[in-house]
Amino acid sequence: MEISQIRYFVALVETGSMTKAAQRLYVTQPAVSAAVHRLEDELGVTLVERQGRGVRITIEGTQFYRRARNIINEYRAAKAETRPYSKGKPIRIGCLSTFPVHGLSSFLSRLGDVTPDHVVEFSEGSPVVLDEWLRRERIDVALTDLTHHKQPDRTRALLKDPFVVAVSPDHPFASRASLHLADLHGQPFVLRTNCELLPESNQVFKGKGVRPHIVARTARESLALDLVIAGIGLTLLPASLACERVTRIPVEDFERNRQLGLRWSTTLDASSLELLLDALEDVHWSGRKTPVLRESS
Repeated sequence: MEISQIRYFVALVETGSMTKAAQRLYVTQPAVSAAVHRLEDELGVTLVERQGRGVRITIEGTQFYRRARNIINEYRAAKAETRPYSKGKPIRIGCLSTFPVHGLSSFLSRLGDVTPDHVVEFSEGSPVVLDEWLRRERIDVALTDLTHHKQPDRTRALLKDPFVVAVSPDHPFASRASLHLADLHGQPFVLRTNCELLPESNQVFKGKGVRPHIVARTARESLALDLVIAGIGLTLLPASLACERVTRIPVEDFERNRQLGLRWSTTLDASSLELLLDALEDVHWSGRKTPVLRESS
């Protein structure tokens, strides 16, 4: 039994599908499937049953999952205790101000678990500011938008983040499967002034002759969402920033996506990079809750 097999099984249970588990682990779907098959062969039981696009955990799978999660936690604790690194040397992290909070807090918590003797220094900034900080070696890594980045050898993609329209659940648009930009013309609109795509989106709106009625301007994501929930207006934002109390609707003629990910400096040592990648492993950047374990009859 290998630790990688256990990791793949845990990811499969917690994401609910082969595809999502592969995305979370940054491996191929066949790799996840093969690892789980080998684990089942070694244990002599069926752990998961394939069910459409997802999986259903068996009774044996539920029992093994609880032990598997403990095994991974103990493995990481042992790894952190014995890993040779420079104690006290800070890991300096820069983060996009519009990075999804749920994933960020989970990442920082996990980083604290795997780096108990490291000091973590955290700063927020725009994509331009983060690029400059990396260039000047003021930070070691940046959680940022990789869409226009041209050095994939020092990056790790985390989440493809499409832009959507967010409306209150009782808004007339809430039942729509999709929208076009023209649908936003004249609509009460909450403008997110901190959006890194604001200049580009303004040009797109202008080119299509779309002029929403701007009723509020704010740089605070929480306020923008509160205004949407209250029915003051709708807004355009990355899907990862939309909370469960709003309805997200794709816009068919605004196919803009952020590719959120990790970038690191050429001066970051291999040991610190390994710590960071370990901490990223279990983070759910989309904000979706871990599926409830269901036992088969």
